[in-house]
Amino acid sequence: MAKKPVRVAVIGCGMISDSHCNGVKSHPDAELAAVCDTSHIRATEKANKHGASKVFHDVKDVLADSSIDAVTIALPNALHVPVAVAALQAGKHVCTDKPFAPSFGEASKAVEAAKKAGKVFMVGMNQRFGQGAQTIKAVIERGDLGDIYHARGTWLRRFGIPKCKTWFSDKAKGGRGWL
Repeated sequence: MAKKPVRVAVIGCGMISDSHCNGVKSHPDAELAAVCDTSHIRATEKANKHGASKVFHDVKDVLADSSIDAVTIALPNALHVPVAVAALQAGKHVCTDKPFAPSFGEASKAVEAAKKAGKVFMVGMNQRFGQGAQTIKAVIERGDLGDIYHARGTWLRRFGIPKCKTWFSDKAKGGRGWL
């Protein structure tokens, strides 16, 4: 018997949404079922480009659709937690872009909502499955570094700030993850 694919809606049709759509489409057990954006033009263009069968313009409509199993959130950072919590409460599995929360307290809201709903909640850390991160993980799991009591990570973006002077570089909307 064929396994039923997980039907996913991408919420937000901005710059990063192509990555979300392509990720869903590349998974053999997933189907890009819908896209959602307040811009009718952007949502329609994204659906046509990626073959999504449904187009929504309000997150509430996505969450009310029982045919949608999961959502991936490609919205401005300040919207990640409220939309993730609403999606989890609506019984959807959730993957959200990073950074997903501006504080531990906000992050805890999404984690608790996932536990309460019994749904999968994941932050799409794009480097998690890369060779470097996997090598570090293996070294830690083997115990080569002993008991780890402190770690520090850095990241250098060689391409500058994307869409400077938009929500991305506004601390209230973009968070502090890019600074």
